[in-house]
Amino acid sequence: MTTNKKTDLKSIALDSTMSGEDCYEMIAKCAYYKAEKRGFEPGYEVSDWYEAEQEINETMSIEQAA
Repeated sequence: MTTNKKTDLKSIALDSTMSGEDCYEMIAKCAYYKAEKRGFEPGYEVSDWYEAEQEINETMSIEQAA
């Protein structure tokens, strides 16, 4: 089954009652998709996680402002 990462993240971001655990899971999924896109080449784990955090924070800020 193929999922659309952006759609998944947006639907989760719309839930304003998201717990810290939910946020962690969302970042982990986003980082996984980044690694998958690169073919899981090692050495980018920290940058994948950092970029995922930034994307999630931006998504949450945009959705909460709307």
